[in-house]
Amino acid sequence: MTTPEQVLADARRCMVEGDLEGAAKIYKRACKRWQKEPEFRIRYADVLERLGRHSHAYRQYKRVMRISPERLDACSGAAGCALACGWARDATRLFGRSIGLGMDIDIGTMGIARALCLRGRHHEAWEKASAQFNEGGRKSRELHGFMTEISPIVGLRAPDLDEFDLADLSNVPVTRVVRVFTDEDIEATAERVFSRG
Repeated sequence: MTTPEQVLADARRCMVEGDLEGAAKIYKRACKRWQKEPEFRIRYADVLERLGRHSHAYRQYKRVMRISPERLDACSGAAGCALACGWARDATRLFGRSIGLGMDIDIGTMGIARALCLRGRHHEAWEKASAQFNEGGRKSRELHGFMTEISPIVGLRAPDLDEFDLADLSNVPVTRVVRVFTDEDIEATAERVFSRG
């Protein structure tokens, strides 16, 4: 009798070896065996999505949402699959729900805007993306990339990023801090040094 840990280990081994079909079969059997456990279904949907079977992955994500409606990963996965399948209305609704569950608002807005583009509503998508981009302080690389992508379609120039706040200072080498001495500090140090002798 296999345990859930053994199933996860076998599926992980298949994925490391690049056998996504094998991992999908393992997760499918696990979903049948442990029907109320959403974790196997989430992983199964993820593998199906990687295999390009977005409509099948969408169904699995929706099943997880019925079992556990509070799961952000299921809702955002279903939204992404709906977008990949061209189901713009479902994608819009699911990205909105994902934002409510805690998805980054820039990512969610970009998903909604992409769904609007699928429906041929490029100007409305531009307005939504632009409003969120400006509200977020013009710092979102995702929204900026999206707006740059659709700017030729709408005939507007993509706004500039506020790159000063985006600077990644984690790789900048730390410089030495040099203390600036005043004349009084120098005199006090000189008195101590010369008074010892």
